Parts: sequence; C-alpha cells; structure tokens
Amino acid sequence: MKQTIRFIEIDFLRFVAALAVMFLHYGVSPYRDHPLPLPFSTLGPMVKYNYLGVNLFFMISGFVILMSVQGKNLQDFFISRVVRLFPAYWVCCTLTFVVILVFARDQIYTSLPRYLLNMTMLNGFVNIGGIDAVYWTLYIELKFYLLVGVLVATRQIPSIQYYLGLWLGVSVLHLAWPSSGLSYLLIPEYSAYFIAGSVFYLIHKEGFSRYRVFLLAASFLVAIANDATILTEKSVWYHMAFSIPVLIGIIATFYLVFLLIALKNNATSRWDRVFVFLGSISYPLYLLHHNIGMAIFQNLYTHVNCYVLLIGTAIAMICLARLIHVFVERRYSPIFKNALQKQFSRWRGKPESARV
Repeated sequence: MKQTIRFIEIDFLRFVAALAVMFLHYGVSPYRDHPLPLPFSTLGPMVKYNYLGVNLFFMISGFVILMSVQGKNLQDFFISRVVRLFPAYWVCCTLTFVVILVFARDQIYTSLPRYLLNMTMLNGFVNIGGIDAVYWTLYIELKFYLLVGVLVATRQIPSIQYYLGLWLGVSVLHLAWPSSGLSYLLIPEYSAYFIAGSVFYLIHKEGFSRYRVFLLAASFLVAIANDATILTEKSVWYHMAFSIPVLIGIIATFYLVFLLIALKNNATSRWDRVFVFLGSISYPLYLLHHNIGMAIFQNLYTHVNCYVLLIGTAIAMICLARLIHVFVERRYSPIFKNALQKQFSRWRGKPESARV
C-alpha cells in the first residue's frame, strides 16, 4: 500500500486558479457586468483566458474528492464536504450581502430572500442567482458531490473508473445531441475536468492502464470540444478575439501538470509551507473577491489611480481571505465537525435504544 502523500502542488494550483479568476473579473467582467467604466484596457487581453481557472478548479475537485472518499462511508463523505464548504461560505456570503446593501445596492442586485436561500447553498437548484456571481460554480460542485455520494452509498467507489467512462460517454452524446435533462443531471459541459482529475488520482494510486490512458485522451478531446463552443460566447461578452490553439495549449498544460502530480513521490521541498498557506486562502478568496471588489471599484474608481486601486483591492481580498481562514475555518470547522458527528451518532443510536 502506498504511503499517504500530501499534494502541496494541489494547494498551489488552488491559489493559482482563484487568483486567475479574480483578475479575470477585475480586468474583463466589469465591462459586461457593471455600468461604470473601469479603464483596465491593457489588463483585459492578458487575463481573458483566466475563465479556465474554474475548469482547473473542477479538475482539482475530481482528484481531491476521489482521494478523500477512499475508505469512507456516506456519512463521513457528507460531513467532510459540509465542514469544508459551509463555515467560510456562510461568513463570505453574509459579508458580501452586507457590502452590497451598504455600498453598491444601486449597481448590484440583491435581496434578503436571495441571501437566505444562498445560505443553504441550494439556490442554484431552484434557479435563484447567487449573492456573488462566482457561486454558480458551487452549484456545479454540489452536483458532482451528489454523483460521488451515490457511488459511495452503493459501495461502487472501487469500480469508479467504469462509471467515469460511462459519464464520459454520455458527455460525448450530449455534444452531438444536447439535452437539458442530461445537462441538469450530469453536467456534461464540465464533466471532462472532473473525470480527468479522478483518473489522474487513480493513476497515482494504482498506476497506468490502457483504459485510463484512453479516458484521459477522450476527456481531453471532450474538454476542448466543449470549451471551443464557449469561446464564441466569450468573444461576444468580452469583445475580444480568442484562439483555439491557445485554448488547447492551456488545457494541455492542465493535463501535463496533473500527470506530474500523479507521478510524484513523497519528497518534500522548501516550498511546502508556502504552498499550503496559499491553498488555505484560495476558497475564501474565491468566494469574496467579485462583488466586494466591484463595490470597491464603484466607489473609488474616480478617486484613485485604476491600477493602484486594482492591486490594492487584490491585496485587500487576499488579506481578508487569510483572516477568514484563520478566524473562521481553522477555529470553527473542527467544532462544526464534532457537532455533526455527535448528531449523527445520536441518530444512529435511537433505533438501538428503541430495540433495547
């Protein structure tokens, strides 16, 4: 059996993905989402492909979630996901709601019912928008967790590579014959990234096979096919030209990096603490940066040099993310986990007590 390895490279990739999405929103999205002009004209072309940071998050999720369910039951999986997602999310969602109400309610729509529904993280399932624009990806993540949860509950994780192949096959069919039902249930537009991440973990754990290499090659082609169709949409939104070869190069880089991660040994480096630190702030940074950043821009862009404002806002978001990690995630996640475990223990104990 292989010794457990800490994938500190994954921590670094999380931060890179969060940072990429933040600068995309600060450099490009304001032209589309908000009426006030933010003159970052030189930044936009540099960050226009950063939307692929979300796809990188999905690949990371495929790798990490499959790693995290090894030897776990459904209760363990459920608790681990709730504890990982909700404490920081509740604080970030509340903070974003308050900032919008106080500083940007005329530019960014929000409401108390939307906030309350967002706090459950289930708003996407009833077609209600997020308090922050980035929350749509949590909706995609939850669907992936549900699919994995079904396999955990039915004890099919040891055979997951065959279900990944079936999922990929359905995604190929969706390319030829789009179906809203399949799109809702199986997220075929992004499945290739979850599948690739999962296969890379299987390669790390159990080694190569022809079937796994086939899954990687096929998922790579499906990822390109799906994202190539999105480029037209992006060019309209951002008023910029996009290149298919550049897209292919970026996705290929994702696959190459994950291949290197899958083949790593348990060696440590002097960068371990830095990467772990960066990974620790990536989730709150992702949750916080967009609408709070937009509120800062809306109120200060006429008073501060735009690039000073850009860098200052980015640094402020990183610092705020660090505070949330230290004072919310690190402090309250263990308490929340213990409370959930005790509650599940009580529920399991009730039938036993009744029989006695």
